[in-house]
Amino acid sequence: MTNLNIPFPSIPPPQLNEQQQLNYQQQQVNIPPSNIQPKAPRVIPLPIEQEQLTLQQNYVSQARWIPVANLIMSSKYHACSNMVHNLSEGDAKEGFSGVCTTDATNREFIQVSFSSDHSMVAQITRMIIRPCIKDTWGPQYLDGCSIEYKSGQSDWQFLCKIKLDSKGVMDITSPQPIPISTLRITPSTTSNYIGLGTWKFYGILSETRSLFNEFYREPLTGLTLKDEFGNELSQLYCLSYQLLMSSYYGKGVANTFFELMNDANDKTGAATFQELDPYIQANLKSPQYITHLLVKPYAASGWGFKYLDNAWVQYSNDGIEWENVIKITDANRHVYTLPFPIKSAYWRICREGIEHLAVSAFKLYTLKPFYNFASAPVSLPQNEIRFRPQISSCYSGLSLSYEGFQDESGAFGCGTEKGSSHYLLATFDQLYDIKLIKIRSLRDGSWGASYSEKIKIQYSENGVEWYDFRSADFNHEDLKFIYANPPICARFVKLVQNEEYMGVGTLKFYGDKV
Repeated sequence: MTNLNIPFPSIPPPQLNEQQQLNYQQQQVNIPPSNIQPKAPRVIPLPIEQEQLTLQQNYVSQARWIPVANLIMSSKYHACSNMVHNLSEGDAKEGFSGVCTTDATNREFIQVSFSSDHSMVAQITRMIIRPCIKDTWGPQYLDGCSIEYKSGQSDWQFLCKIKLDSKGVMDITSPQPIPISTLRITPSTTSNYIGLGTWKFYGILSETRSLFNEFYREPLTGLTLKDEFGNELSQLYCLSYQLLMSSYYGKGVANTFFELMNDANDKTGAATFQELDPYIQANLKSPQYITHLLVKPYAASGWGFKYLDNAWVQYSNDGIEWENVIKITDANRHVYTLPFPIKSAYWRICREGIEHLAVSAFKLYTLKPFYNFASAPVSLPQNEIRFRPQISSCYSGLSLSYEGFQDESGAFGCGTEKGSSHYLLATFDQLYDIKLIKIRSLRDGSWGASYSEKIKIQYSENGVEWYDFRSADFNHEDLKFIYANPPICARFVKLVQNEEYMGVGTLKFYGDKV
């Protein structure tokens, strides 16, 4: 671990005695009366007037992961997906997708920032860098490169040279937070290529509008937004989440978490295609008590409230079975107070029938006393279903096996030749109610997300009569979780991609026996 060794005082957090804790709990915002009395999770009480996760108070909160919002590259190597979310991959995925340049010029670079307009300044205390390990890439294309940074409108400043350890990692820490708005990597003296796998940042975003691993701090100055009971939203936390959608409408629609947090602009947001039961889903890192929601229609040209009207706000305990909470019918109502706090990690907006769905903002709030730092992360369903794979035409050099599809890296799957009748078939030992399908693009050689983005999924009980389930719709993503609600009853599941090569790296099914 590389330590920049800048002195910084360590000040312990304040301690509250029992009487102070009792006084604080009596100050909390009132929840509307309800017959259901949920047990509040164990939380660390803090004075309401004290702002959390800032550097302007009498102690520094624990540094948190800060996701990269914007990626700019001088050039893009064609065999790598070069997506901003690749920089945050973990576990078995780490370094396989790649954010890599060509060597077309002697001024190659990879640049990142924490907001789309480069205005967000982060107080960085730690960063972890790993090389791309896809195909022939490796540490030699990152070791020796330089890291430079800007603070706001300042000139570029040299931070350090990248020096990878024996495990191919560089872990940089600084006891004193470094204010940074933009960073970039420039090539080493031995190669113009830059092969970056992951680049993770930890610290605190110093501006009021900030995204944390769990919190999204609201721009509270001058904000008078209240719910129907008069509670100001400044008494709440707005939670960060992973955005999932049934499909991603193109043609200028952003379809990003960051746009759904920007409720001041109703001309940006997220929208689906016209399809059966479209949804926009928010997956929290861990279950939390949700008390309020903010939902706004998408008002860009050609859109409007009609693409949100009669939609349901739903929650789920497992991401599969969903319960209706609130029906959206009023175009002028944006803030919703739940009838009682509901603890869940899965929330979504869903329209029934064959419809479009579009929103400009989708936010989840919890009362400060209800937020649980220690809540355990959610996990996938445990009932994984074994299957026997078959393929119509195996691409030369690849091999077909069940074990290959179980590898999370996606490097040991299989692909078809190009043609109109090729398919990948999964056969189960009996009928199952399938609730979730997990698919990752094939990551072997030049294969990637482009060979999976048009996959269609079909299912059958007898192998004769086939029914269309839905398109995987990767939208240049590398990994897709496809939830079936209600579950599909099948003994056979077939993946097809007409007139194209098809590559599947990871394929897993979850559900129960019928």
